[in-house]
Amino acid sequence: MDQLIVTKWKDRSLTALLSDGHCRSLTLESGDESLLGNIYIGKVKNVVKNINAAFIDLGGGKTGYFSLAENPVPLYTDELNQLCSFGYSGNSEKKVSPRKLKAGDELLVQVSRDALKTKDPSVTCCLNFPGTYMVLTVGKPQIGFSAKIKDNAWKEKVREELLTHKDERFGLIVRTNGASASMLYPVRAGNPAVYPEPARREERDAFGGHHGRAGVCGADCGVAGGREGRG
Repeated sequence: MDQLIVTKWKDRSLTALLSDGHCRSLTLESGDESLLGNIYIGKVKNVVKNINAAFIDLGGGKTGYFSLAENPVPLYTDELNQLCSFGYSGNSEKKVSPRKLKAGDELLVQVSRDALKTKDPSVTCCLNFPGTYMVLTVGKPQIGFSAKIKDNAWKEKVREELLTHKDERFGLIVRTNGASASMLYPVRAGNPAVYPEPARREERDAFGGHHGRAGVCGADCGVAGGREGRG
């Protein structure tokens, strides 16, 4: 069983990935002021109709800009069970939530762009979880590939493999280094959501041990489970 543990160490976030009781990777936050990739439970401060946006209180004096046009289906914290339900397809189909966003609502959001001069950081409900070979996405269930991967035949084979494992609840983007690995190993080992642990362990052993970082959120993951988010 894989576990992702996030804690504070010397005022910096420390992330540990445990697999089968062993520590597979450690990540120490760089210490810069970037919020990019952080996930928060934020509270809507106000909705501004003339700019079709809302401002989200992220805690700690931070405010995020939330575009309503880009997020027609907000991730309300009291409705998060939809993420575990078949049939959820997030913002990809541009459906409009029947619930009207209002001040006081709590949302699960991720910082998609850092603050720029006087502008607040932008936040979104389309969440990204980078792994060693792939990025798992919530809110965008498509299958995509890095623009640097040019082998169309390889992409079609991998796409077919992915389609046999995933469903409409999440999407997958194959990263550039996925093209240099075995076709099936990055698809399966990098994403426990599409490949169960027992089978993943067998294939990991067949490849001579642990390749990369197990789990969808590896040591290069920028989200760290909401490392500065509200509780």
